[in-house]
Amino acid sequence: MIQEALARIEDKSYGICSNCQNPIQPKRLEAVPWARLCIECQGLKEKGLLDQ
Repeated sequence: MIQEALARIEDKSYGICSNCQNPIQPKRLEAVPWARLCIECQGLKEKGLLDQ
């Protein structure tokens, strides 16, 4: 998880949702620094509505 976050920092995709490409809210990144999904897309994933 942490290595993936570091790789996203390096390729400048850190803080961008890997599903919808919208920015991930700073408070979410503070709570979950390795987050790949915004809160909306994470909710869809948890409901089984997102293929990730």
